[in-house]
Amino acid sequence: MDAGTARAECGKSRSGLGPTSFNPNAIARLLLAGCALAAAGVALPACAQVSASIGLESDYRFRGRTLSDSHPVATADIGYDDRSGVYLGGAVTAVVTGSDIGILNVQGNIGFAKRLSSSLTLDVGVARSQYTSRLRSRAVHYTEFYAGLSRHGFSTRLYYSPDYLTPGVGTLYGELDYAMSPADKWQLSAHAGKLVFVANRPAFAPRLGSYDWRVGVSRQLGRFSANGALVGGGPGQEYYGGELHKRVALVAGVRFAF
Repeated sequence: MDAGTARAECGKSRSGLGPTSFNPNAIARLLLAGCALAAAGVALPACAQVSASIGLESDYRFRGRTLSDSHPVATADIGYDDRSGVYLGGAVTAVVTGSDIGILNVQGNIGFAKRLSSSLTLDVGVARSQYTSRLRSRAVHYTEFYAGLSRHGFSTRLYYSPDYLTPGVGTLYGELDYAMSPADKWQLSAHAGKLVFVANRPAFAPRLGSYDWRVGVSRQLGRFSANGALVGGGPGQEYYGGELHKRVALVAGVRFAF
């Protein structure tokens, strides 16, 4: 069963929320709240689900670009899926730079998934992402509205943002994903995406937009999962840390689900 169909039947979403500046006590409260909500999920109706997880990754890549300057990150997720098809989610990500730790990103979304047939699922929603000035000169944010379909391991979504990292900059982003399980507890995945500007393209942005891709593998180990992926995109190279860097990178991580 693909993820979209599972969400429409019972619900499965990622989520999380957190502060905009690092506070150890706040992070501890967030993780404890996630555990409590996950435990409370057993009292919910059979087709309602609360989920929570924490994870570590060697890099935070978004649409083919590193947003953590290739530093490792920790992410806490928490979410709820209702039997009606409505789901809520969010995440908070902290980046580790040397001996220093700070919140990099807070995001959340709300959506609705509905089965159109035994194998086809429709998914619509809105997502909000807020990035701190941790590794950039200023804090940025954007809102995206999305709609997608999923069937037999394939899923596709189209996103529209009226304020993509800069007020007034409009973008469309389309993606195609595929996931399969070649053996018990193993999963292979592939992703391709394309971003185009539809309003007020920044002068430094490529005229034809950008593209990204990813191929990955994951292994379930009880409540833990380990994953690795080769990611890339274009056009051109990335600039951070005072140097140009190739866009292709290998990202590895582990995750624990409550």
